[in-house]
Amino acid sequence: WKDHYSMSERQRQLLPTLAVPSCYDLHLTPDLQQFTFDGVVKISVEIKSETSVLTLHTLELDISSATFTTSDGKSRQVAAEITYNKESQQSSLAFAASLLPGTGELEIHFT
Repeated sequence: WKDHYSMSERQRQLLPTLAVPSCYDLHLTPDLQQFTFDGVVKISVEIKSETSVLTLHTLELDISSATFTTSDGKSRQVAAEITYNKESQQSSLAFAASLLPGTGELEIHFT
């Protein structure tokens, strides 16, 4: 038996520390006939350093949209580009403008 999802310490890719999550609100809607699901996760995030890209671990998830909203509600950005790196099992969410240091919520829709 081989666990094809585990990676050795050498292969393990650490995420950048530009953003730190503090709370996850996850909702899944399963389709038991098709053995699939739709999901939405709202992640409370502290942006530590200005960045226009957020990177997440996303094994076997297809992200359809991602939005970052600042805690004060004054800024809301939809990810302009979403890419997936199969080797590192990471998705990158690229925003048109930089996310500034502070807190906010990242909302991701996926299947």
